[in-house]
Amino acid sequence: DDDLALDPDYLEQALRIAEEYPFLGAWGGIIEPRYEAPELAPPESQHALMGLRSAQQDLWSNDLNHHSSTPWGGGLCVRRTVVMQYIEELRSNPKRQGLDLQGTKRLFGGDTDIAYTACRLGMGKGVFTRLRVEHMIPASKCSIEHLCRSAEGRGYSEILHHYLLYGSLPSQQVGLQQWARKLLLWRKQSPLERKVTEAFERGRFEAYADLGRRS
Repeated sequence: DDDLALDPDYLEQALRIAEEYPFLGAWGGIIEPRYEAPELAPPESQHALMGLRSAQQDLWSNDLNHHSSTPWGGGLCVRRTVVMQYIEELRSNPKRQGLDLQGTKRLFGGDTDIAYTACRLGMGKGVFTRLRVEHMIPASKCSIEHLCRSAEGRGYSEILHHYLLYGSLPSQQVGLQQWARKLLLWRKQSPLERKVTEAFERGRFEAYADLGRRS
């Protein structure tokens, strides 16, 4: 994308990782911000909604639920075998193409879906600190409205991704301990974080309603 800038040695490092870790099928790195208006920058807790990510150490895994080692966003590196498998899987299940931005609807997950494809092939996925991307962020993307739209899209996409991968909706049952943790977190959150959390849950609820009608 034209709002991303790779470090000068990014491709060189990406190739070295390909050689050093032949068992990896997809990998990426750190995505740092360059704000048009630094005074409007949201707190770090909202960075993921802006396509940013940090990492303190190199991580890799073949566990789909190990999110810290799942690469996404700008600078994603994928082996050809994984790409070809992903194309075949899209042909057999075209609905998976819905895991990306579409018009004004902010959906996410296409890059994560590619990383998961590597795992299904018996390979791994990873995130490396030596790979760095700078993301140019305009002032408009720092607004509460934009953050909430992104959060709502991520909530929707989380349910959609599960539905497309497994053919069923994830369980909506929440135990007492989970409710207690959510309540405790809610009390600690800032007004902005609460609005974003509400938007995320709204997206999940919308996905359950939409996909439940299709089932």
